[in-house]
Amino acid sequence: MTISALMDAVLETLSTHFKSYENRLAALEARSIAGRDGRDGLPGRDGVDGQRGADGVDGVGFDDLSVEYDGDRTVTVKAVSGERVKAFPITLPMVIYRGVWREADTYTKGDAVTADGSMWIAREIPTGKPGTMASGWQLAVKRGTK
Repeated sequence: MTISALMDAVLETLSTHFKSYENRLAALEARSIAGRDGRDGLPGRDGVDGQRGADGVDGVGFDDLSVEYDGDRTVTVKAVSGERVKAFPITLPMVIYRGVWREADTYTKGDAVTADGSMWIAREIPTGKPGTMASGWQLAVKRGTK
């Protein structure tokens, strides 16, 4: 088979395959040309301009932002504009050692204490002494032996 004959065979095959696409495209084009008219839209209304609204308040810029740290776990981003203040407190999830556990002290999630020679971390707001059932404390470092 010569190259010329091979090219003719390829072109004939492609033409046969693309003929169905050409027919479909022609049918779609005929349909869009001979399509039905759509319904008319709703009539418009002649309106009167409304009153101009009151001017808004100026926004907050970068010079109006501040960041405050409470010395513990909370960083607060504040936006201040005149008398308006918007604060966004961010509580950081970190462990803070509070010393030896005392019944009179108040602890919160993330606090660490020493009790009976072991170190405990509050996994939730504690409700009792570390090491007691359902107290909210988790053992972090067990007391060693001497």
